[in-house]
Amino acid sequence: MTRPPDVSVILVHYRDVEETRRCLASLERACDGLSYETFVVDNSPSQELERGAMLFAPPVSVVSMMRNVGLARATNCALRRSVGRYCLCLNPDVLAKPGSIRSLVEFADVHPRAGIVAARLENRDGTLQLSCRRFYTLEHVLARRTPLRVLLPSRSINRDHLMEDCDHHVPANVDWILGSCMLVRAAAVSDVGPMDERFFLYFEDVDWCYRMHERGWDVVYYPEVSMVHHHKRDSAAPGFSRQKLAHVASFIAFHRKHGWHLLWRRASAAPSWGHRDR
Repeated sequence: MTRPPDVSVILVHYRDVEETRRCLASLERACDGLSYETFVVDNSPSQELERGAMLFAPPVSVVSMMRNVGLARATNCALRRSVGRYCLCLNPDVLAKPGSIRSLVEFADVHPRAGIVAARLENRDGTLQLSCRRFYTLEHVLARRTPLRVLLPSRSINRDHLMEDCDHHVPANVDWILGSCMLVRAAAVSDVGPMDERFFLYFEDVDWCYRMHERGWDVVYYPEVSMVHHHKRDSAAPGFSRQKLAHVASFIAFHRKHGWHLLWRRASAAPSWGHRDR
């Protein structure tokens, strides 16, 4: 019987071929001897990857969706085809550093309750990119997303939501992490289920992490491994945009699913810095 690969890498592509190519080119050295399979789900209407798939190194399986079906549905399409012990959901605008994927897997192998493990994300200049979060409270929403932010101590509230006051150099169990880089245990996916396809864009990562916690899995921020993320943050740009509308729609969908009462609870006092299994 053929042994399954250690990792199934999943990228959801949308329009930027060179960005996807750069990410794929970083995988072999990042895996550093691990066995892996690679899926690129093409959400671009033009389907440019289908025509150029043979140009990628290493070889990849290209799954063409024919249209933009959203991040969650595209990811799940590859998840159903994957056979790895772990699935690495990676944004195409991430560059995986040499040995980084191997180190994530080695950490997960010795922490069996870690359902999701995330690397430290860095900006192009090497500075920290805040990628782990506390779950939203009403204070967070008012201070970050409404005109009332001018009346609130928005800086301190934002720092709480973004966990800016925490030590980002040691591993931690956290509420949720950005979906840009998520190593997900296949056994946890079998237990919790795949991404919720009701989220077209945004909050699919919040929802997945929330469900992991509900089922007793840990969501671990592991900053001893780092990757470079060319983060665009379209939803944070000034003025109205389709991305902002999608963010609001997903926020509403999340709280309709899990309950609006979540906004009224106090933010978790602190993450459990220094991961340990239960």
